[in-house]
Amino acid sequence: MTNETPTTPGQALSVARITHPIFSQSKFGIVFTNGDPSGRTRNSVAGADFQYLDSHFLGNKVLTGDAFYDRSFSSTAGDDESTALAIGFPNEPLGGDFVFKQIGENFAPALASSTAQASASMTEASPILTAIAACF
Repeated sequence: MTNETPTTPGQALSVARITHPIFSQSKFGIVFTNGDPSGRTRNSVAGADFQYLDSHFLGNKVLTGDAFYDRSFSSTAGDDESTALAIGFPNEPLGGDFVFKQIGENFAPALASSTAQASASMTEASPILTAIAACF
């Protein structure tokens, strides 16, 4: 619970995260946050993510995949979303990654989940960031 001040009411801060295994090495999750530690806004974030792992790809190779969607609801910034997709092939001697992220101009997680926090830190460089990186 945040402290009440003359200009802001106190808020109960909450975070919920649920994951469930899917396939043999992967998992699906949902996250919900509510509150602003500063007390200046009414803020919530809801999202879902999927983490894929196949450690027997093509016999003895590893293939990873990550995807998430988060939506923030803010009394000051409005509502917006953040999405990402990553595919990894972390193997030797040949490996690589593909990453795509898009962060909405008004995406504003006040009490951030791990995915939302990572996305929000990138918004300082660009209000709408779309990054595609590949390295082979």
